[in-house]
Amino acid sequence: MTPLLSRDATRRAGVALALGLFCLVGALAVLNFRALRESADWIAHTQDALAYLAEVGDAATDLESRFQEYMLAPTGERRTALEDVLATVPPLLGELAVLLEDSAAQMARLETLRERIMERETTMEAAVALRWEAGIEEALAVAGGGVGVAQRQAIQEALRELRRAERAILAERSERAAGNARNTLVITAAALLAGLGVLMLVYTFLAREIRQRRGVQQELEEARAALERRVDERTRELQAANAQLREESRERLNAEQAALNSEGRFRAFMDNSYVLAYMKDEEGRYVYVNNLWENYFGKTEAEWRGRNDAEIWGGDTHAALTNNDRIVLEENAPRQFYESAPTADGTVLYGLSMKFPVTGPSGERYLGGISMDITSRMEAEQAIRRSEERFNLATRAANEVIYEWRVGPNTVWWSDGVKRLFGYEHDGGFHPASVWLDRIHPEDRDAIIRGMDEAMARGDTVWTGEYRFARADGGYVRIVDRGMILYEDGPEGPKADRMVGAMLDVTSLKETQEALEALNAELEQRVEDRTEQLEQANRELEAFAYSVSHDLRAPLRAIDGFSRATLEDYGGSLPEEGRDFLRRICRAANEMGTLIDDLLDLSRIGRRPLRGGTVRLGEIARRVQAKLTQEAPDREVEWIIADPPPVTGDPGLLQVALYNLFANAWKFTGKNEAATIQFGYKDDPAAGVVYFVSDNGAGFDRRFADKLFGPFQRLHSRDEFPGTGVGLATVQRVIHRHGGSIWAEGAPGEGAAFYFTLALPQENGDDAEDHTIGGRQSR
Repeated sequence: MTPLLSRDATRRAGVALALGLFCLVGALAVLNFRALRESADWIAHTQDALAYLAEVGDAATDLESRFQEYMLAPTGERRTALEDVLATVPPLLGELAVLLEDSAAQMARLETLRERIMERETTMEAAVALRWEAGIEEALAVAGGGVGVAQRQAIQEALRELRRAERAILAERSERAAGNARNTLVITAAALLAGLGVLMLVYTFLAREIRQRRGVQQELEEARAALERRVDERTRELQAANAQLREESRERLNAEQAALNSEGRFRAFMDNSYVLAYMKDEEGRYVYVNNLWENYFGKTEAEWRGRNDAEIWGGDTHAALTNNDRIVLEENAPRQFYESAPTADGTVLYGLSMKFPVTGPSGERYLGGISMDITSRMEAEQAIRRSEERFNLATRAANEVIYEWRVGPNTVWWSDGVKRLFGYEHDGGFHPASVWLDRIHPEDRDAIIRGMDEAMARGDTVWTGEYRFARADGGYVRIVDRGMILYEDGPEGPKADRMVGAMLDVTSLKETQEALEALNAELEQRVEDRTEQLEQANRELEAFAYSVSHDLRAPLRAIDGFSRATLEDYGGSLPEEGRDFLRRICRAANEMGTLIDDLLDLSRIGRRPLRGGTVRLGEIARRVQAKLTQEAPDREVEWIIADPPPVTGDPGLLQVALYNLFANAWKFTGKNEAATIQFGYKDDPAAGVVYFVSDNGAGFDRRFADKLFGPFQRLHSRDEFPGTGVGLATVQRVIHRHGGSIWAEGAPGEGAAFYFTLALPQENGDDAEDHTIGGRQSR
């Protein structure tokens, strides 16, 4: 036969029934306990009133005694004692009125007593006046005769009425308290039994939940271990890639050093060449001219160095030269120009100039130039051959093939570089242009021809193309071709006559670029994969943290609430050891709740996006000081707080970090009679601005400094210094999210100092945001 309810449903129904019974009995117990406590308070109240009535009676008796002593004294030395007694009566009546104000009848009787006492005091004042004016007999007759006796009896009668009524009220309240005590005892016994049953059920369910969570924790540990293994593998791959990049960097540095070493040889070569050679910096100032340049223009290299064309030439010459320099530097490629400039003897030098960008060993840019004098082309072919020889030497040094294409006859000439770079024999003459076009890769040929035709149709002076060019061994190289188109006037206007240019082999550069692009793509994909894995792990950890916080809070609140209720309601019937056990349960539940809150705070700090703002760390430090001082105003602590320049960061997170550091120092200086806590900053050449929070408290063993910033890592026991061990982990996460670093220094008994940096720019603004202080402390 199938049961009406499942086992889990039965358990839930039983727990619900037990909890309902427990709550009902507990509510009745609380109500009866409150009534019993209220009755006890009223009994004590009535007893206080009777005590004050006795004091008033004693004061009345003492008043009569002091009055008699004063009247019989030969002098007035007893007057002070009489006045002291008279001064005590009004305060006693005032206190008595406060105690009797709950009964209108008693207040009326108290008013009667006050009137009787005032009448007696009036009679005494009249007798005192007669004592020194008419003699002691007449004074005693006024105060001690029948009038005095009647007044004293009236006072005593009023006191007896008050006592009689108050004792009746006391008896009534005592009877009511006894009834409440009996009811409370019965209900308390029932509540204790119900509470024990509920506690057994809670214990059973908690044991089962703990076993389940241990299983989940084991699975998480295994997942974390697998994740760490994947991280290690990825780290090794990145280290190998970095090693390769470092090796390539060393090779480039060696090449640059070799270039520097060859500078002397270059200078010696250029000073003995037959071309005008020079070099300028990016601002157009000459940094080098060769000897031929000096001879042509009549100035030494020292006179040229540091001066630009505007200072040397001026006019149209300066404008043309400067414009050609600008084109070369902007295009970052060699260019050829026809230029002219006046020489030292007043003649004009016409030259074919090859200008090219040069990169120095430290990355600085220069403009190099080689000019051939073509002024006297018809004077001597020997001079032309020498110029061509110098030109070929320069082109070989530039690792390029210089060519000239004559458009009309459609012939082409190459420099000697065609053999060195492409492997073709070269006789120095012109050949049909087909020997160039046929060696362009078939897929690139049409686009190159179309590009040159369009450039000449537009009247462009410069054409640039990039294509694949066949080598003599059948392979292809990548070429960047840049040519200057020269025009001549014709009947129908300017017509392209020839193009002079340079072919630069960029195969290795392209291969390197493609390899780097492939490597970057692979690295980016790996980073994306790794990021996705980390994000998935973070989502799983976040879900686990939420589950732990949500599922554990309810049992913790139940444990704490039932323990406190048991301690309050049945603490008197439990032995001291039992009460101590309940108090420990409460403390453990509270500590567990605090630990859960700290873990959630630590998790949120890693997830929440940074909010930029201007932050004044000095103002935050002072707010933290005020808060901590308010919590323990009796402590004597010397605060030293500096005002560093404002920084840019997340104001809320930086406030959390400072609060935890200050609270940490506050806690570990708690046993110092003369505690000192300091916040300051200093400039470090390597790290920039370094901020610190130091104290002269308990300190720590520097051998274990690496454990300070790990969650739950503690260097002191909880009994010595309380805390959850999460505060400094929170600080480290905040600092790392701001691109900074944090470290600690200290020694046992000599205090501790925490240093941190923020990799953010400082600001000079005056508007700093104000934020609520938060966070928890722990070390």
